[in-house]
Amino acid sequence: MGELRAVGIGAHAVVALPELFDDPYVVSTGLRLEQESNEVGRVTMPGPVVTVDGRRLAPGKVANAPGSDAVEVLARIQRDHELAKLAATWVVQLEGLPRGWPYPS
Repeated sequence: MGELRAVGIGAHAVVALPELFDDPYVVSTGLRLEQESNEVGRVTMPGPVVTVDGRRLAPGKVANAPGSDAVEVLARIQRDHELAKLAATWVVQLEGLPRGWPYPS
């Protein structure tokens, strides 16, 4: 790589994702993100890469099981009193929710 760069040709090493995630630059700049999932525990993933005015965007919260926030969302819009009716008519699903994260086999 050094020889290519010396003559003006861009070059970099090809590395596997686990190796890249341990790179000191990736760790120090927040390109590797670790969050806690209610379902599977600690999760490591790519962090936000977009910057605005020199500041990297803040990461969002970790994904939960689809539909698991139905009660909270309905309460926010003052419709939580309709929860039983909405669940009975399959507008929202409160039981048997699919997993938000795949589990290793």
